[in-house]
Amino acid sequence: MDTEVKALRERSSRSSKKPVGRDEIVEAVLDAAERCIAEHGPAQTSLREIAREAGITYSLVGRHFGNREALLEQLIARYEARWEARLGDERDPGRLLQSILGETEAQGTYLRLLAWALLLGDGRTQQSHASALQRLGQGSDPERAAADLAQVFGWRFFGPFIAETLRLDGPARQRVHDAIGDRIQFRS
Repeated sequence: MDTEVKALRERSSRSSKKPVGRDEIVEAVLDAAERCIAEHGPAQTSLREIAREAGITYSLVGRHFGNREALLEQLIARYEARWEARLGDERDPGRLLQSILGETEAQGTYLRLLAWALLLGDGRTQQSHASALQRLGQGSDPERAAADLAQVFGWRFFGPFIAETLRLDGPARQRVHDAIGDRIQFRS
């Protein structure tokens, strides 16, 4: 289990009471979806698994979210809102890229979920979750920002596959992550 999943599980175990009321249920479901997707990926995560993880019935998930796609869209929107809040009014391309990359290799669930949605061809997702990325193109060198962003996204999207294929352990994965961060800072 990677460090991102462990942190999410620790946060969940602190508030293990059964959610009551719409707001608590919605938060519990989104928290559970975040944990399940971080651990198994979006394609392998079912609504039943999310309901079980949230400590509620499957029918409540349907009642509050409708379907799987709507739940995942709300989860992406939640990640985006957190990310936007962290970025604030930041305009420096290097700092924006560093924020997208994250401090650790294990913080990639949001971007992997976003990539998954984009690969499914959901145009709404592409349009609604690009505001922070558009800031990069407004810098003095949008071509360099695009090249750096491609490297960051490549690591975020395919890092787990690359690490597993090349048999990189935790410290080696983190060194690759840090090297990408150093390269971005150097070029920014």
